Amino acid sequence: MSKHLSRREFLKGAALTPLALTLLGNGQRLFAAETKRPNIILFTSDDHDLRDLGCMGNAHIQTPNLDRFAGEGAICTRVYTPTAVCMPSRAALMTGMYPHTSGGYRFGPLRPGTRTLTAMLKDAGYFTGVIGKSHVAPKALYPFDYVWTSKGWTAAPTRDPKPFGEHTAEFLKQAGDKPFFGYINSSDPHRPWPNGRRILGKPSPHDVNKVQVHGFLPDLPETRRDLQCYYDAVYRLDACFNAVMSELEKTGRGRADNTLVMFMGDNGIALPFAKTNLYDAGVHMPFLVRWPGVVEPGTRIDARFSFIDILPTCLEAAGAKVPANVQGKSFLRVLRGETKTHRSDIFVSHTDHYVSSYPCRSILTEEYQYIYNLSPRMKFRNASMGTGTWKTMVKLAENDPKMAARVNGYVSRPREELFDLKGDPWELVNLAGKPEHAKVQKELYDRLRAKMDEIKDPWLKRMKPFGT
Repeated sequence: MSKHLSRREFLKGAALTPLALTLLGNGQRLFAAETKRPNIILFTSDDHDLRDLGCMGNAHIQTPNLDRFAGEGAICTRVYTPTAVCMPSRAALMTGMYPHTSGGYRFGPLRPGTRTLTAMLKDAGYFTGVIGKSHVAPKALYPFDYVWTSKGWTAAPTRDPKPFGEHTAEFLKQAGDKPFFGYINSSDPHRPWPNGRRILGKPSPHDVNKVQVHGFLPDLPETRRDLQCYYDAVYRLDACFNAVMSELEKTGRGRADNTLVMFMGDNGIALPFAKTNLYDAGVHMPFLVRWPGVVEPGTRIDARFSFIDILPTCLEAAGAKVPANVQGKSFLRVLRGETKTHRSDIFVSHTDHYVSSYPCRSILTEEYQYIYNLSPRMKFRNASMGTGTWKTMVKLAENDPKMAARVNGYVSRPREELFDLKGDPWELVNLAGKPEHAKVQKELYDRLRAKMDEIKDPWLKRMKPFGT
């Protein structure tokens, strides 16, 4: 791991005492027998771009608590959701399986008998709780001991930080001396966003002229307005996270120091080219982790992870057995600093959203992203088309050829897309079909087919032979 450098100087906390470790005969570092099993908290944000945290280099967005937390642990720069839709993303997180395997690839329940992280940790003796948004189903497969969520388990009952702190305190109280697993989720920054004028009883801390417009979006007044409102939602998310972490700290440093906390977004921002898309902006997630004595503070981890890897990581940390049918693989050795690599590529998929269906599959490597659209004759539609950003793009496209190409390319997509992630990180130029990139395109096509075959993706039969 290399030191992470950002625009903000990380706050330096008190020195942390390393966990006792022992070296076994095979050279692998493991916790000493007397070390307690860690408590585990997974905290998710909702529709959150990778770059929209201060610790990720966004100079204007106000996220002081998450920035401080990053300084106490590590920023993981290459973490991906297997799908850019809320409920399927969370299904992958909680099952360690790709969405089509668990059945959680749309807004519906997992297949009967599917085992979840909640059930596995409960069986391992953990006190389990969900606070805020849940968006998992069916309830029977998620046997939480403590529940504070909406009636339908979809959204958080409120976005106000105070109840999150209060319910965290009660959850920790009920956990007693047991190790605990907290699945804690804000509904921010999911739309609807704040109005851009006031947030948490104060004027908005964000200036519409200073928001950072990422390169996959056009720099329009309407885009800036959307982003200002979204920034305010992220600011409230940050306060919510602080309310939760403050209660953990109040229970005593010994308890907090034995807690593995992971913070992550579930999918990209609800604007064009991100949420419900397989483009990098849709599937590349913010991810911070703190585990005193294990994860070195103020570091950056560049190993590539998928959300399906989180369940086996948590189970291994808890000393619980990882079921053979779990498709993810633990990255505990990366967190311990024993290796710097994990996955050579990432598989992501999209089948449908409640707005519409648009099946596609993709593979991401160090240098390229290859996307295969399984039904290219279909018109792409999603909820971001209700934003001011998209409506203005459509209007401008009437007289602006470049904007027309961007709009038309979003709605009507070719069968194959190929992007150079190093030379074109915003994925603006499709290289598929260009002779000079034919070799790479074929290699990634074969790689994607092999992966779909390996994981028994039922949509494999819809892929045509290369070049047809």
